[in-house]
Amino acid sequence: MKSVAGLSVRTLEELKVENAIDLYVNQPRQCRPCDTITTGVHSPVVDLENPVANGESAIMERFPILIHVGYHKTATTWLQNYIFSNQDFGFRCPWGGQAGIAVKEFVLANPFRFDPIAARNKFSAGIEAAHAESLTPVMSNEALCGSPVEGVRYKYARDVADRLHASFPDARIVITIRDQLSSIWSHYCEYIAQGGTGTIQHYLGNGAEAPGFAPVCPLDHFEYDLLVGYYQDLFGPHKVLVQLFDELQRDRASFLKHLFDFAGKTPRHVPDYPPARVGQKGLSLLVKRRFNRLHFGLSDWSMPNQSFSYWCMTNFTDAITKLTPRFIHARIEAPIRRFIAQRVGDYYAPSNRRLAKLINVDLAALGYPH
Repeated sequence: MKSVAGLSVRTLEELKVENAIDLYVNQPRQCRPCDTITTGVHSPVVDLENPVANGESAIMERFPILIHVGYHKTATTWLQNYIFSNQDFGFRCPWGGQAGIAVKEFVLANPFRFDPIAARNKFSAGIEAAHAESLTPVMSNEALCGSPVEGVRYKYARDVADRLHASFPDARIVITIRDQLSSIWSHYCEYIAQGGTGTIQHYLGNGAEAPGFAPVCPLDHFEYDLLVGYYQDLFGPHKVLVQLFDELQRDRASFLKHLFDFAGKTPRHVPDYPPARVGQKGLSLLVKRRFNRLHFGLSDWSMPNQSFSYWCMTNFTDAITKLTPRFIHARIEAPIRRFIAQRVGDYYAPSNRRLAKLINVDLAALGYPH
C-alpha cells in the first residue's frame, strides 16, 4: 500500500491483477473490462493508462509480456526460433521458444483450481530477467488457441483467453492466421505427421455426424473472428495484433515491421531465415499414414527424446518429399484438396467478413473465402 494525496491506494500492479481476478471470477464473460478500477466503494479511481496522474511510477513496462497464442501452421516455429528468441530484435523467450509451461498453466490447469496470481508468479522470474536487459519477454505456444490436430482438446481457447487475461491483464497479444483452405490442408498434414491414420473425410467430417460426436477438426476452429473478437474485448483492440501468414510469404519485411512496431522495436535489419517445419507432400503423406496404422515411427512429445523408429520414419518421408517429382505429389494431393474445398464451400465467408472489419484488412483481396 502507498499513500497518494493522503489516500491509501494499492500499487498499480496490485490493482491490475486484483481487478483482473474480479473480472475473471465475478463478471459474465461477454462483459468487456473497463479501463479504470476501484478497490471498494470509498476507494479512489485509478487510471491505468496514466499512472503518473496517480502518483505511481509504473512497476513494470506498459506491457510486461508479449503473448503469442497461434494459430498452428502460421510460421509459429519460425517466429519462435528466429524472432522471439532473438535478442538482437529485442525479444527473449525465457520459457523456451515453444513455452510448454504456458500449456501447463493455462491449458491443462484444473479449472476448479486455477489461480491467476499463482500462474502469473510462475513467470515472474523470467519477466524480470528479460526486463533487466531491456528485452521484451515472449510467451509463445500455438496450443493456446486450441489443438485441432488432437481432436478433443481443441475447444478450450476461450477459457485460455480468460485465464491469460486474469493473470496478465496488461499483456499484448499476437494472433497469426492464414487462409482457411491452405490452413486445413497444412493441419491435416500435421495430423498425419503426428501419427494420425484417418482420411481427410475422417479428419474434417461431413457435417452429418451423430449427436454427441465430432470429427477430429470441426470447421468452426478456423472462424478466426471468434477468437480475435474475444481477445479484443478482453485486452482492448489496440493491444491485439493479428498477423497474416500470407503477408509473411508475400512481403516478409512488411510482416515483421508490423510486429516490431506493435512491440515497440526498431531492428537494424530484416532477417532472412529459411522456413521451419515445412509440411509433408502427397506421396510422403500417403506413406506416413500407412505406417501410422502399424504404430511405427510415431512421435511422443511428452518424452525428452523421440524413438529411433520416429527418426527413421522422419528421414524416410523427408527423402520421399524431396526426391519425388512434383507432379506425383500433386496427383495424390488433388483429391484431398478437392474435398477440403467442397467441404468448406462458403462456410467461412461470414466469419471472414466480420474479421475483415475487426482488423481493417481486405481479406477477399488476399484470397480468403468471402
